[in-house]
Amino acid sequence: MKRSHKFLRITPFLVLAFILLFGFSINTQAASKKSKALKAYKKVLSQSMIYAPNVGEYVSASECSFAIAYIDNNSVPELVICYGSYTWGAAGDSILYTYKNGKVKYVSVSGIAQYFVYSKKKGIVRTYFPSDDPAYSDYSYYRLKKAKLKSIKASTAKKTLKKNKTKLKLYANTAKNRKKYLK
Repeated sequence: MKRSHKFLRITPFLVLAFILLFGFSINTQAASKKSKALKAYKKVLSQSMIYAPNVGEYVSASECSFAIAYIDNNSVPELVICYGSYTWGAAGDSILYTYKNGKVKYVSVSGIAQYFVYSKKKGIVRTYFPSDDPAYSDYSYYRLKKAKLKSIKASTAKKTLKKNKTKLKLYANTAKNRKKYLK
């Protein structure tokens, strides 16, 4: 009988020790994956030239801006790189990257950066591709899942975006901004 009382008294301490020990390791693992992603993004942005898939050539990294966005439902952010501009004043095209299996992975060219919106941690992305003919300019809606963008119905996306719409906050691609925002 005395042994069971002694066990009951120390059980809460054992449970607390277990939670502290394993709880911290889970958070540390997530934090390290995030910090690895940010370090990898910093490396990409620190290059002198960045490949722009939609034009099939490299652009000067100093002419790019970047944003960090938590699009899919995890603690690792995505990287959006914006380059160029349009004559009518819009920010240029954006390229979406994610961090998967220890590498920065290109996801897609994502339309004009100032129209790029997403639903934080819900995986929904809205892009806009302009055209000289307004009949061909349109918004497109996607779901980011497993490092891939899949087209989805506008009605589905609009419901999610209405509740949780986030615009990109772009930063000039300078050493100072990389240090400040990619930590």
